[in-house]
Amino acid sequence: MRASTHTEIYRPFTGTLREHPRRWVTIGVSSAKQGFKRKLPALLLFTPVAIGCVIACFRVYFRFQLLSGDLVNINSPGAAGITLMVTETLGDVVSNIFTYTQGMAFFSLMIVAWYGAGLIAEDRRLGANLLYFSRPISRLDYLLGKGAGAAFFGFLALTLPCLLVCSVATFTSPEWSFIVEEWASILKVILFSSIWVGTVTVLVLTISSLVGRKSHALIGIIGAIVLSSGVSTVLAHLFNENSFSLLNLFQNFERLGEWMFDRWNPDRKVTITQTAAALGGLWTLCLFILAVRVRKMEVVA
Repeated sequence: MRASTHTEIYRPFTGTLREHPRRWVTIGVSSAKQGFKRKLPALLLFTPVAIGCVIACFRVYFRFQLLSGDLVNINSPGAAGITLMVTETLGDVVSNIFTYTQGMAFFSLMIVAWYGAGLIAEDRRLGANLLYFSRPISRLDYLLGKGAGAAFFGFLALTLPCLLVCSVATFTSPEWSFIVEEWASILKVILFSSIWVGTVTVLVLTISSLVGRKSHALIGIIGAIVLSSGVSTVLAHLFNENSFSLLNLFQNFERLGEWMFDRWNPDRKVTITQTAAALGGLWTLCLFILAVRVRKMEVVA
């Protein structure tokens, strides 16, 4: 029996092959979808974020309602004193946003750690790097895709709630005073949250690349944060030198937030230049480790 080809069905390919210009987007979307497959961790992790966002939005809304006189008749006896006392207790909008970003930093770290800890570690354990790098995917595509997947959850945990608080302030402020007078604060919120999410993402992926399981990566992330905070505190007390606080990630971002939102304490012994240098050093170290580890994964593949 002779083999035959049905040319009316199988026609030769006459087009041109081209590579997808944004391969990392596909990896990032896949990582995000994989994270949302389990609903219970998402419910437990994002519930405190949602509660904090609602409280911050209520404080902003309540303050503007008091200032506009919709809740209290300002002409009634004692109303002015009550309004002043309550508004001072609530604080201005920028202070509320700054407090919220500082308070949600830990929760956003835990969320990025949970969803990002296994992105590289599980690939190494399951041998998925053999599939990734057998295709025309570069190391940069791989890192950008994994980073985008982890940063997406950081965006949901910090950047998006902060933008919601800013939106409430915009629509409830009298005569759009917030967007007119404090429009720069919205840009600062986006910039600060982006730096925090980016730093946490790089740190999580770095630790994930050093181990072979997600559970080990989670332990390493929590251990690194706790150990660095404890060591910086102990060394600062022993040597009476505040420069050791540069080892503490949360204190670095606290100083960065104070500087960005014009709440810098002049009595601080550590300057913003030193803080920026410490964060830059952390980024450099993490990116170097990531480059070396992913290169080994590509060589093995």
